[in-house]
Amino acid sequence: MERTILLKSISRLMKVAEEEVKAWKERALSEEYFAISLDGTLLSIRRNGVEKEPVYLALGIRPDGSREILGFFKRVKPASDKKSSTFYYG
Repeated sequence: MERTILLKSISRLMKVAEEEVKAWKERALSEEYFAISLDGTLLSIRRNGVEKEPVYLALGIRPDGSREILGFFKRVKPASDKKSSTFYYG
C-alpha cells in the first residue's frame, strides 16, 4: 500500500512540475536587460551509469538589478547524433 501511495504522489508531483515548466517556457521576457551572462555547470546524470553532462544558463540582469534565468541549454547525446543539443527558453 505504501508503494501505491508513493507512486501516486510522484505522479502528481510530476504533473505539477510539468505544468510549472510549461508556464515558465511560455512566459513573457522583460523588454530590457542591463546585461546578459552565459554560464555553465556539469551535472551528474544517471542513465546506464553516471555521466557528467554540461548545462549552460542564460541569465538576464534587469536595470533594477534583479536577475532572471532566460533559458538553459543542455547537451543531448543521442546514439545516432553525438553533436545534438537542445535549448529551452521562455
